[in-house]
Amino acid sequence: MKKSILILFLFFTASAFSQTTNWSLKQCIEHALKNNLQVKQAEFNKDVSEQNLLQTKANVLPNLSLNASNFYNFGQTIDPFTNRFATSRVRSDRFSLQTGMNIFNGFQQYNSIKQGELNLFASKQDLDKIKNDIALSIASSYLQILFAIEQLKNAQNQTTITKQQIDRANRLLEAGSAAKNILLDLQAQLANEDLSVINAQNQLDISYLNLALQLDLKSTQDFSIEIPELADPTSELITANADYIYTTAIGNQPAVKSSETRIKVAEKGVNIAQSGLYPTISIGGSLGTGYSGLAQDVIGYQNQQYVIGQTLLGESVYTTQQIPIFEPTKYSKQLNSNFNRSFGFQLSWSLFNGLNNYTNINRAKLNFEISKNNLEQTKRDLKQTIFKAYNDAVAALKKYNATKTAFTASELAFNNTKTRFDLGVVNSFEFNDSKNKLNLAKSNLNQAKFDYIFKVKILDFYQGKPITL
Repeated sequence: MKKSILILFLFFTASAFSQTTNWSLKQCIEHALKNNLQVKQAEFNKDVSEQNLLQTKANVLPNLSLNASNFYNFGQTIDPFTNRFATSRVRSDRFSLQTGMNIFNGFQQYNSIKQGELNLFASKQDLDKIKNDIALSIASSYLQILFAIEQLKNAQNQTTITKQQIDRANRLLEAGSAAKNILLDLQAQLANEDLSVINAQNQLDISYLNLALQLDLKSTQDFSIEIPELADPTSELITANADYIYTTAIGNQPAVKSSETRIKVAEKGVNIAQSGLYPTISIGGSLGTGYSGLAQDVIGYQNQQYVIGQTLLGESVYTTQQIPIFEPTKYSKQLNSNFNRSFGFQLSWSLFNGLNNYTNINRAKLNFEISKNNLEQTKRDLKQTIFKAYNDAVAALKKYNATKTAFTASELAFNNTKTRFDLGVVNSFEFNDSKNKLNLAKSNLNQAKFDYIFKVKILDFYQGKPITL
């Protein structure tokens, strides 16, 4: 029973996940931003900047190190704790705790921290720029699918009309009211239109594949998008002129903010390079102790007589001398007696180091000038892009209005030709020619419509508006 329940659960779960879900533009953008490799790389760069800043801040803290060593010496040496010569094997242990801290180094640490903060901000702006570029690219691919869908519908509608005409021609041919060549012309037209449907379907599949690749989907099976209601293009969609859009973009585009921040980063680089001209002041201290196998303590004395001469009668003269009795000094006692402390200041000033300071400062100043030039180039590129996008949008609207007029005229002409064809006034060639012109006008209208919508979305993007349909 439990096994049956488990199988049913897995079946319904699999069915739920296999259902086709229509992706909205918002879902596509969110998915791309979460899985895109460029975004991940930019996030890694931001994380690296965070770690660099953390390390720079930590550099102002004092260092602390603990050292311990154990050595055995063979051969003649001077013991560092007893200052005695040793020729046999001697064991020595050393322990020390050391600390040090920079007090002043030409404000290098301060400027390095500020530079690290600026680098982190710039890396965040770089990440935002990549996200914006990807969102705009996703929107373009999304609109391309919508355009391909409209083209497929248009091609299918053409085949539907032609099939209706073929059915009518068959009935008229059976009734003896139409020539067979009319039916053959319509069938040839249907074959061409079927090919157009296949081409349109292929283009739609390719458009879906392009979007799926951008989303890093494993497969395009059961992948489809929502089809929003898109209003017919009007001049009201362009809400601002090019100058206003450019002024707005200067304040909100991450590329500009990143370039501006890079100038401040380079400026701090100059300050850091100039710190090499100043002296460095540091403080330090240490605690240490050790043990030596040569160290000995006197634990007592013993009397020992020595002959120091003879009397005139030939008797030996003796003296008594106290000889100390030694034993190795205890380990704990040595650690206590050898304990030492040290503390001091150090000033270091490099008066000449092979022109390193000179060249470092000059390189930093050149980087500062390069950063300023990059900002101007970024602004110039942005201005050119926006003005071109604005002109493209205005031109796209004009093109849409012209194609709409052409489509209306082609539609009226086709309806008139269809009526006359049904009455037998015009032949199949004229009917197919009019129908093809209508199909082309419809295709041009769809293309102009989606082209204009995308151009407007670009202008909205540079004004900091979210990309939506």
